[in-house]
Amino acid sequence: MNIIPSIFNQNQVDYTLIGGGADSGKQALPVTCVLLNSHTSTFRNIVFENLLSINFDSIISIEESSRMFNTDQLAHQFPQVKFMMFQEEVTVGDKINIAMSEAVTPYVLVLHSDFCSQKFKVTEKLLKSLIKQDNFCIVPKLNDYDGKTIPVKFSPDVNKSVFNVRPELSFNDGDPTLFASDWCGLYNRQKFTLTGGFDYTITSPYWQRLDLFMRSWLWGEKTVISSQLEFSYSQEYESCENTIDLSYLRFYLKNLMPVHKGNGAVIPKLSFIPFKFRNKCGFTESLSQFSDARRWVAENSTLFKTDAATLIQNWSLTGVQS
Repeated sequence: MNIIPSIFNQNQVDYTLIGGGADSGKQALPVTCVLLNSHTSTFRNIVFENLLSINFDSIISIEESSRMFNTDQLAHQFPQVKFMMFQEEVTVGDKINIAMSEAVTPYVLVLHSDFCSQKFKVTEKLLKSLIKQDNFCIVPKLNDYDGKTIPVKFSPDVNKSVFNVRPELSFNDGDPTLFASDWCGLYNRQKFTLTGGFDYTITSPYWQRLDLFMRSWLWGEKTVISSQLEFSYSQEYESCENTIDLSYLRFYLKNLMPVHKGNGAVIPKLSFIPFKFRNKCGFTESLSQFSDARRWVAENSTLFKTDAATLIQNWSLTGVQS
């Protein structure tokens, strides 16, 4: 497993951008839309027409490799849209990191193309009101293709000394949530960059998402739910697996092991012993992972405003509401 990245967008990936040179001539919103295109996405013309009606500063469409055959045609048909294609397999988080680095606006709205067909509804007025909140991320209300609500409120919890994430169906507008369940939300690009973005060395989609958002909370940022920002899937929704694997191990080391003391955080040396007995890696691999995490936490020590234990305790007592 690669070492934990020290800076934002550290992974160097080959990609191609096509299109995006045309200007609508209108006063654009300070928001870039990053579109995650999927194999199941249909009605692509409708998707781009809906997005272009919102007057985003720019639209970056992250293409699946199987759709590269018609990208030139789409770029000609929609010259305002940038189409991003990758020459190698990379994680979704890495793709979003790169799209964030291409964006120049202070805010980025990440969406699935599945949201943007006939059921797509979002207004410039709503986006203008949301960006005033200055949160790390604002996540939308999500519905499945039958109109049933999908959990978007997640709370950190401990059960028998084991960390877990508790999903909740009911929520109020502005409620905090631990993370964005399906990547999507309105991100503050500067805050995203300063927290390091998604860790490309964590290959599990679930743990990669949770790693970034947990870190943002530990570093003093906040993610909330907007009941007004609402999207629906047109295909069946598939949740990610949260298998305990090497990705979880890295999440655990970076987010659950640091202890906040004074003006920063540390991973105590003596915590290696319980860590070794709680994972299935050999001694050498365990020591390597542990040492790398201690280095990373030391480099970012003063950015930690709390630790996981305190975050969980405050969450259950106050809902982390300001």
